[in-house]
Amino acid sequence: MSRRYYAGRDHRRAVSVEELRRVALRRLPRFEAEYLEGGAEDEVALRRNRSILERIAWVPRMLVGTGIPDLSRRILGDALQMPLVIAPTGFNGMLWPEGDLALARAADAAGIAFTLSTVSNYALGAMNPQLKTPAWFQLYPLKDTKTSDRIVDKAQEAGCTKLVVTVDVPALGAREWDQRNYRRPLKLSASSILDVLMHPRWLTQVMLPKGAPTFANIAEFLPAGAQSALATASCSATTAGASSTRASRASRSWGRSPRQSAIA
Repeated sequence: MSRRYYAGRDHRRAVSVEELRRVALRRLPRFEAEYLEGGAEDEVALRRNRSILERIAWVPRMLVGTGIPDLSRRILGDALQMPLVIAPTGFNGMLWPEGDLALARAADAAGIAFTLSTVSNYALGAMNPQLKTPAWFQLYPLKDTKTSDRIVDKAQEAGCTKLVVTVDVPALGAREWDQRNYRRPLKLSASSILDVLMHPRWLTQVMLPKGAPTFANIAEFLPAGAQSALATASCSATTAGASSTRASRASRSWGRSPRQSAIA
């Protein structure tokens, strides 16, 4: 018996997450798909993480009734329909128009939390008014601590009540497969450019209306010409490994209001 996953253009025909993944990968140019899918160096950590997640299984309980189970939980003061939080991911605006907002709305409709990344492409101040529950905000501690403080202040001004401080990125990973799409930093190879031109739907929806999305929540702190999501190297220059001192500083800054919660 021969089996094949659906990998066409119509996402409505997908009947599993794996088929949705294949539809998405077909839609994206190679350099974007590689950023989404790939890991660092030989991808050992990526394979290990996937292997560990696949070992997690549901523990069945019998003779407990046939009603719909109540999965609701309160996490850091937020009442969630399930104990799930959408993790922060960057560059979503390069994958789908206003991708961060689409993810936040989906989480809001499902009654779970959504975390907006420091390197997201949608402004937190514009997002929260469109949600029933404010998004959480993820902070990469920056080399300039005053800039980190200002980003924290902006998140609080936007109505955000949860801060997630990333502490496990002391250095950015060497994404070797991602680098193979470029002839030099920020310059796509000829084959990558041709591949982009073979994805006109992505071009017209993501790039052509207003150009490449910007880092909406940190654009004012980046050098001139480095606000575009294509200028990924600018983020490498500004982010710093999260020491306990930087994490504590962010938590103290966030904790000025009794309504706020910070996790690292």
